[in-house]
Amino acid sequence: MDWKTFIVRIFEAGVWPFVAALALLFYRNSLPEMLKNLLNKVKSANFKGAELQFVAQSESKAESPEQASKLEELTPKDITGLQSKLENVIRKQLEGIETDENKIKLLISNLAHSQTQSFFERVDYTIFGSQLRLLEHMNSKGDIPINDIEAKDYYNAGRDENPKFYDNYEFHKYMGYLESFGLISRAGEGWKIEEAGQAFLVYMAQPGKSKHKSN
Repeated sequence: MDWKTFIVRIFEAGVWPFVAALALLFYRNSLPEMLKNLLNKVKSANFKGAELQFVAQSESKAESPEQASKLEELTPKDITGLQSKLENVIRKQLEGIETDENKIKLLISNLAHSQTQSFFERVDYTIFGSQLRLLEHMNSKGDIPINDIEAKDYYNAGRDENPKFYDNYEFHKYMGYLESFGLISRAGEGWKIEEAGQAFLVYMAQPGKSKHKSN
């Protein structure tokens, strides 16, 4: 008689309450983990002519090929070898967080912050001073769009300072840079600053950030 059939025989004999009481008495500390392991291992058992089917937890949550592919696509590649070390540090930090819900909340918050900082740093590194001043001007107008004539005043200031570069950097490219980052957008025939543009100005107002850039 295997152990699965033995369990069923206990139920048939009607002595399971006594056995359960003994189990609770002697294994009260380890019983939850034992039951978890048991449910993960049991496949089926016969009881009074009927077959009971069980599904292991790991099987019920088997990862689909599509999910595995999506996970691989979203996982950043560790080209430096440093990422895995940082991951271990993060895992240790998460050990102090009690619930999975709070762990997920913390990870999402930190990921959003990291991506926002990375985005702003990239813009900060590539934006021209005249474009930054243009953003400030657009922000001062509130919801009122500016026209091309106003925008070209800032473009021309940059061209006057660096004419050789601006020979191959037309106005539509100048504005297209800001638009490509989602800092501004078209508003009819004019332009308006977007939420990302306003947030970037807040980022640039932090101590240590310099607005003195080439035009």
